[in-house]
Amino acid sequence: MFCDTGSGAVTGCLHPQSLDLAVGITAAVLAGVLLVMLRVWQIHRFPGRPYFVLAHCAMLWWLLSSMMELSVQGLPCKMLWAKLAWPGIVLVPTAWTLFLLDYALGRHPLWWRLRSLALIGAPLAVTLLALSNGWHTAFYGPGTRLAEIDGRSSVIYDHGPLFYLSAYYVYGFMLASIAIVGLAILRAPWSFRGFLLTLLAITLVPVVGNLAYVLSGFTLFGFDPTPFSFALVLVVFGWMLANNRLMDINLIARDMLFYKAADPVLIVDAEGRLEAVNPEARRVFGAALPRPGEPLSALPDLAPLLARLQSGGHLHDEPPILRGGRSFDPRAGVLHRPVRTGRSALGWVISLVDITAQQQEAAALRLAAENARAAELAKSQFLSVVSHELRTPLTSIKGALDLLNNEVTGELPERARRIVQIAASNSARLTTLIEDLLDLQQIEQGTLSVERRRLDMGALVQEAVVVAADQARSLGVTLVLAEAAGPAMVEGDPKRLAQVIGNVLSNACKFSGRGARVEVSVLCEPGRMRVRVKDSGPGIPAGADEAVFGQFSQLDSSGTRRVGGSGVGLHIARRILDEMGGQISYESRLGEGTTFFIDLPLAPEPAVVLA
Repeated sequence: MFCDTGSGAVTGCLHPQSLDLAVGITAAVLAGVLLVMLRVWQIHRFPGRPYFVLAHCAMLWWLLSSMMELSVQGLPCKMLWAKLAWPGIVLVPTAWTLFLLDYALGRHPLWWRLRSLALIGAPLAVTLLALSNGWHTAFYGPGTRLAEIDGRSSVIYDHGPLFYLSAYYVYGFMLASIAIVGLAILRAPWSFRGFLLTLLAITLVPVVGNLAYVLSGFTLFGFDPTPFSFALVLVVFGWMLANNRLMDINLIARDMLFYKAADPVLIVDAEGRLEAVNPEARRVFGAALPRPGEPLSALPDLAPLLARLQSGGHLHDEPPILRGGRSFDPRAGVLHRPVRTGRSALGWVISLVDITAQQQEAAALRLAAENARAAELAKSQFLSVVSHELRTPLTSIKGALDLLNNEVTGELPERARRIVQIAASNSARLTTLIEDLLDLQQIEQGTLSVERRRLDMGALVQEAVVVAADQARSLGVTLVLAEAAGPAMVEGDPKRLAQVIGNVLSNACKFSGRGARVEVSVLCEPGRMRVRVKDSGPGIPAGADEAVFGQFSQLDSSGTRRVGGSGVGLHIARRILDEMGGQISYESRLGEGTTFFIDLPLAPEPAVVLA
């Protein structure tokens, strides 16, 4: 029988008693694992990173326990550290397997509870079984003893059933890690398989080392080589992480942006030699592309750009590069040296952004704009010519009809009088249309003249109502003007304002129908004057502003519409009011009529001149 460490002897086992080569090598390995862990944590982000770091921490504890077991003397102390090593022994393969699982297969929500059990419950349970060995001796049996191995005092363990149960548990994770890497090799593209085969090889190292110790008694310094083989795995893999792009998620993303980019990308060194290109650059430049290490000046498209970059300049507003029916906008980014000197550029990344579609769209827009300008000019010229050519003969026709209608040439028969009246009315409508077209032309050309003088809007509205009364009577509409409360003084062009009010009154009468009323009122409100024209028409649907105030548009634009008109009156009214700082708006409900509002700012009071 052997005796376990008592509580009184624990303190004596906490101090190293023998510092020899084996202890020194173990300490060096421990320091190496620590440095690799800190380096990897600092510079890299990759799937499974927390488990990789946890494996390093567990390895550090396992190596520390092994170092203490090597340095202390006596069976009880050596066995104490052997038992205290079990959290690290269980956690290292567990965390390593979970790391490989995250990297190769990704996370799965169903695994989280199992992970917590594997990372906390199992290490704690195994450690408690090992530390309670003094009561059950089922972890290390009574045959455990000290022996001289390789010139040093080492422990020959009599492994009990609980030890083998714990070992089988650990071996389950080690075999799982091998299976995960094997599955990853089968699923990975060829570019990743070399790296994963190396990962599989180093994953097998601790398995081989532990089997050699358990089956044949192989030792290192008279000690179990398993922790050293696992430490070798972590150090080698950490070195691979620091030097291999396949594990760093940031570098993977950058490589993908380079190799999968839809635009050509070229990397050039400070001497102008080509370093690397992406597949799209090879496809665009083809056989003309120089080999890596050859000067980029062999490409006449890029040689001037490279010369500008080498002279310290920048690419700005460069002409497009044309290749294979495509247009490219050249751009460049500087690759700086880690230590800035007078010549800090290591090279440049030249990217050619495909702007073919944008140039085609721009060309189409330019053509459309030219066509629109040509059409606008043609329309303006047409309106000008037609309006002026119609105006002179129409004036003569209207004058002759007015003479006949007023019986200046003699009394007309009743039937002839009605015909003359109809002709005079239509000639008046045609004259109004021509005037509107001329006004519209002046508005579009910016030549509309607007006078500004102080006037009484109430008197102006009253005159407009008198003028519109004949049209209202012919349409069977009652035109009612509410008495103004007082003078409503504004600044504006009386002729143009009369035109605006006349257009609004004409629309109200035309759309109200026979027997309806059109109510007109002039209201003085704080800071403004408002003319309100309320009709009894069918109303205007919501969202019809463009139809109401647009050019040549009416709500009823069908060929059988009930109300005639050019459809420019309200458009001209709005543009005239804009010139005077006013506005026109409306409120309407379908079936209940529409109320139009003409708003103008009140004129300031004239300055009082003292005698």
